[in-house]
Amino acid sequence: MAFAELFLLLFLPGLEGTKISWIAVNDTLMEETVQHNTKLNTTTPLTFGVPVCNQECPKVIRVGWIEAKPYIFYENKENITRSNSSKTGKMASNGSVGTKTATAQTFSDDSTQHTIKGIFNDILKSAVNLCCAQRNCNQTQVSFAPPATTLQTLNINLMRGEYDMILPVHICEGANSYHGYPYVHLMNSPGVVLVVQKSRKRVEKTDKLVETLQEAWPVVMVTLLLTIMAGITIWALDTYKNPVEFPRSFPHGALEGCWWAFVTMTTVGYGDRAPKSHVGRVFGIVWITVGLAVCSFLTATLSSALTTTFVKQPESIMGKKIGVVDKFGFEVAVQQGALPKEYRTLRNAYNALVDNKVEGLLLELYSGSHFAAEHGGLEIDRNINSPYSLGIAASLDPNLTTTRRCLQNIQRYKTSAIVKIIERYARTKNTTLTDKSSPDDAVRLFDPNSERLRKMLYVLSTVVGLMCIMGILYEILRMRFSHSVKTAVACPAEHADDSLDGKLRRLERALSDISDELRRVKLQRQKADNMADMAFATPEIRQ
Repeated sequence: MAFAELFLLLFLPGLEGTKISWIAVNDTLMEETVQHNTKLNTTTPLTFGVPVCNQECPKVIRVGWIEAKPYIFYENKENITRSNSSKTGKMASNGSVGTKTATAQTFSDDSTQHTIKGIFNDILKSAVNLCCAQRNCNQTQVSFAPPATTLQTLNINLMRGEYDMILPVHICEGANSYHGYPYVHLMNSPGVVLVVQKSRKRVEKTDKLVETLQEAWPVVMVTLLLTIMAGITIWALDTYKNPVEFPRSFPHGALEGCWWAFVTMTTVGYGDRAPKSHVGRVFGIVWITVGLAVCSFLTATLSSALTTTFVKQPESIMGKKIGVVDKFGFEVAVQQGALPKEYRTLRNAYNALVDNKVEGLLLELYSGSHFAAEHGGLEIDRNINSPYSLGIAASLDPNLTTTRRCLQNIQRYKTSAIVKIIERYARTKNTTLTDKSSPDDAVRLFDPNSERLRKMLYVLSTVVGLMCIMGILYEILRMRFSHSVKTAVACPAEHADDSLDGKLRRLERALSDISDELRRVKLQRQKADNMADMAFATPEIRQ
C-alpha cells in the first residue's frame, strides 16, 4: 500500500492531502480509491493515477471463454453455497462493495445452477472492479457467454466483434499481440506435461524390461561357448594324467570338463574336479583369469539392462503419437520430434488416449495436472520446459482502450495478488507433478496385475500338476508291481519249478565260490606261516 501511495504522490503532483482508501475485493486484489479532500473540491476517483470517470468504460464487457481448469470452469452452485457457509459469510462481505462489484452471469443447465470459477475469472472480475467500478462511476458488468467448444470458435467470434475479450489464450514469451489483437498478460506457464495412462505405462515398462533381457542373449551365448571351449580343452590336456576325474570317453570327459570350466568361471570352486598335469594346471590359471572377466561382463550387462529399466528416467516422446488440443501443444510436440495428432476438444483427446490411438497427451502444466487428478487412470509422465504467456485477448474497440491499459497495469503492479489467486487454485490439484518414488513407479517383472505373470503362473502350475500326476501314477504302478511280486512268493504253486530251481542253482554256485575262496585263503595262510617260521629260526637250527 505504501508503494502505491508513494507512486501517486511522486507521479501525480497536487494530490497532497489526498485520502487513499483500500477496499478488499474478492479476497485477493485490493481496490484503490483516491478521494480528494475539500481543498481540491472534487471527488474524482483514480486508479493507478488515471481518472477513470473522465474516460469512458463500457457498461458491459462481453467475454468469450473456453473451459480449462483451473483457469476458468463451471462449478455447481449448490457446492459453492455449501463450502462458503463454512467461511462465516466472508465471501459475501467481500463481494458486496456497493455498486462496485463486477458480477458474472449465472447459467442454468438441465435445472442445475452453475457459476463460473477459476483463476482468470477472479482476476478479471477484480481487475474490472478496480478499473471501471469506482464510486460515482457507472457500473461495468462482465458478461460471460456460454463456453465455446474450441479455441478456433473464440477466435472467429472475436473477429466478428461478438466478444470484447476472449480467454484463456496463450502466446510466446516476448510477444505483445494475439493474432493482431491486443493482448493482456496475466501469468506465465512453465510449459506442458505429458499425460499418460497408468496401466499402459506399467505394461510398457514391463515389456521394455523383457525386451532388454532378450537383447542380452549375445552375451549369454558368448559366455556359454567360451565355457564349452574351456571344458573341451581341459579334458584334452588332462585326461591322460587324470582319467578318473576327466574320463577318456569324449562325451563323458567333455561334460566333466564343461562342469569344471563353469564352476571355475563363477569362482565357486567345488574342488570335485581339478587338473593334475602341469599343462592342465597352467591352462587352469589362464581360464581363471579369463573366466573372471567373462563372468563380470555377463553380470555387468544384465545389471545395466535391469538398472536402465528400473530407474525412473524421463523418456523421449520422439516418434510417438501424441494428442494435442491447441496450437502451442502442437508446436511443442513437433519440437520434441513427436507425431502430433490435433483434436478439437479435450474430451476427444481423452477418448483417443483411452482407446490407445495416441500414447499420451501434451497439456498445459496446470490444466494437465487438474485433468490427471480428475481421472484416476491417468498420471503425469514428465514435464517439458517450454514457458509461454497466458492472458486475455481484447478486441480493437476504441472504447476498451482505457480498460485494456488498466488491466495491463494491474498485472504489472499487482503481481503478488495474482500469485495468491494462482496458488489458491493450483495448490490442491498440482500434487501429481511431485516427483515421488512410489511402489507404482517401480518396474516389477512379477507384477500381481500383469497378464504375463498370470500366464506364466498358469503354465508353471500346469507343469507342476502334470509332474505330480505322473509321480502319483508311477507310485501306483510301483506298488502294484511290488504287490504282484509278493503274491508270487506267497503262492509258490504257481511258479514252483522255475523259482526253486533257479534259487538252488544260485545257492550252489555261491557255496562253491565260498568254498574255493576259503581254500585259497587257507593255502595263503599256510604259506605265510612257513615263511614266518623260517625268518625267525635260530642260527644253530639253520646250520
